[in-house]
Amino acid sequence: MKAIIVYESKFGNSKRVATHIATGMTEAGAEAFAVHAKETSAEKMAPYDLVVIGSPERAGRPMKSARKFLESLAGVPMEGKTVAFFETYGFAPEPGGKAVEKLVEMARKYVPQARLLAGGLSVRVKGTKGPILEAEAPRAREFGNKLARGEVA
Repeated sequence: MKAIIVYESKFGNSKRVATHIATGMTEAGAEAFAVHAKETSAEKMAPYDLVVIGSPERAGRPMKSARKFLESLAGVPMEGKTVAFFETYGFAPEPGGKAVEKLVEMARKYVPQARLLAGGLSVRVKGTKGPILEAEAPRAREFGNKLARGEVA
């Protein structure tokens, strides 16, 4: 399996999570790497079986470059590909998930032919700037591991 983890990161937390996901996938035998959304393009997705898109949650939404990247996938053949999502969030006492929900909603519109993994991963950060909470790094690696093994629905 070949995977790309495309992320937006304002304070470096989503980048760290993307790297942990890639590490977990690699540990499970997949070929995976993380790249900032502004450093790749939809046209470069052809070789990948799995595209993971992640962003910080801001006001209940993913950040602009993550949304733009997902929108750009509309004209790209995504049949046979799987798309998964993650977010980082802070402040909220309850589990996150709002940015993941918005990304899934957008994906249904822009890449309906892809297999969408709606569950996603929400990673909590301390305050606004982080860092990610200590227990979250292993969760991100395990998410990547499960993605590589096909255990995330």
